[in-house]
Amino acid sequence: MRPGSVTKSLLMIAFLAAVSQPNPVDAKAGGGHSSGSRGSHTYESSPSGAQPVQRSTAPQTAPQPAPSAPYQPRPPVYAPQPVGHPFLRGIAGGLVGASIAHMLFGSGGFGMTGGGGPGLLHFLLIGLALWFGYRLIRSLMNRKGGSMPLFQQPGGFPLGSAQTRPVSQPLMLTEEDRKAFGQAFLAIQSAWSDRDFSRLQRYMTPEMVSYFNEELSANISRGLVNRVEQVQVQSINQVEAWQENGLAYATVVIKWTAKDYMVRADRTPADPDYAATPSSSLAALDQEQWTFVKAQGGHWLLSAIQQM
Repeated sequence: MRPGSVTKSLLMIAFLAAVSQPNPVDAKAGGGHSSGSRGSHTYESSPSGAQPVQRSTAPQTAPQPAPSAPYQPRPPVYAPQPVGHPFLRGIAGGLVGASIAHMLFGSGGFGMTGGGGPGLLHFLLIGLALWFGYRLIRSLMNRKGGSMPLFQQPGGFPLGSAQTRPVSQPLMLTEEDRKAFGQAFLAIQSAWSDRDFSRLQRYMTPEMVSYFNEELSANISRGLVNRVEQVQVQSINQVEAWQENGLAYATVVIKWTAKDYMVRADRTPADPDYAATPSSSLAALDQEQWTFVKAQGGHWLLSAIQQM
């Protein structure tokens, strides 16, 4: 066999040996991933510095738009009333006045017929006076009654689009809430170690159940079981808590100690190759960021896990 073939064979053997060994990171409830949903905070960086969520069913949301200036209606624009040109109004007024003077005092200069009777000019002037009076009265009535504007100029109306993300309000956690977080944490670790799918459903959202079930199925397929024993919660520190869309969210950093290791499902503790990953007699310290959610009147459910 040529040296090149030997080298390739050794590399292939090493690769197969590496992939056949369980990943130490997987020896953790949920597989050691950053998964789940945190409402509108899902894709935000965490104040604690936890890893961003890698898998989530939460939709991407755009930030809320900046508040616009308060709406200030502009005055309506009215159509100009056709009351005639000022200069023409002066001429018409003079003719009306002359006609009235002629009828009262008589003037042959304005008559177009003989004698003192009214002539054609009188009838024309009377018709002009009636027309002018009609226009004048119409103009005054429109101004007094307030004619309808032709159009309303835009004055900063809102676009009408709904907010792209819900408005969140701060939430004050109580000692009872922290106690509930600790109890849920211990119950989840126990159900995970026992591969009890029905118990997991009681303490987490359907989304998180699907992720845990995915990891359990992968371990079963590889013939492995993740043992989590001697779990003791050391501290639960609040990161943030808020309310949105009728739900309450709480993100906390949980520190705990536990013996966390992989074993082979087809072996017994008496077998020398029972442990698939190194196991220590001492519990190790670990921490993760967990987010819980609850509806009004409900109990807290695990909705996201992020690695620190």
